[in-house]
Amino acid sequence: MKPISTYVESELLLDNVALSALQRGLLNLSQYAIEIQPKIEEKRFDSVSTGSIITALSRLAVKYKSTKSINRDLRFDHISLFQDLEEISFDLHSLPLAVMEAIYSAQDARNDFFELTIGKSEITIITSRAFAQHVRLLSQHIQPIMHMQGLIGITFRFDEAYFHEPAVLYNILRVFALEHISIIEFVSTYREATVILSGEDKDSAFQTIRKFFDTPRSIT
Repeated sequence: MKPISTYVESELLLDNVALSALQRGLLNLSQYAIEIQPKIEEKRFDSVSTGSIITALSRLAVKYKSTKSINRDLRFDHISLFQDLEEISFDLHSLPLAVMEAIYSAQDARNDFFELTIGKSEITIITSRAFAQHVRLLSQHIQPIMHMQGLIGITFRFDEAYFHEPAVLYNILRVFALEHISIIEFVSTYREATVILSGEDKDSAFQTIRKFFDTPRSIT
């Protein structure tokens, strides 16, 4: 069975008001413990004392106070927005090498957004709508596992000094979770991190970025 703190943290991350109050030292731990106690007992299928919940909240207060500081201290060199993207996923073993080479060759001649992730059994391509049509043409005899349209990509570029900083990528992901924005994909490299979201979440995504981070002047 998972520790009580895991369930307490899960409830806390779904409640942005409570989390904000906890970070600022304003949350009434006893009252909040009583409020979330039934939900935690329901998920654990076991009784849980309010004292155990209060203890977990006290530890989380320390954790998220430092996490908030990391958010504000993290400065991006640039934030880029890419619109009208599509995601196509294939079974890795169904995509012949010749098709992959053709996709790479075609992509080299263009300047489209292009992210490719190869997993143990799947391969995912995220690119512009125009190039996604070309990918489907090149792979027309192969049935994709999934094809999703109407996406956006937000790329955060930061100094290489952050590479060894703890929780940098976690904090990028965390702020979207706090605002209930679903991340469809997440891709990171040495100095960049890209979140893929539904196009419908564009405005709320940028409001979230400005709310939680010290944003650069240049956001395009």
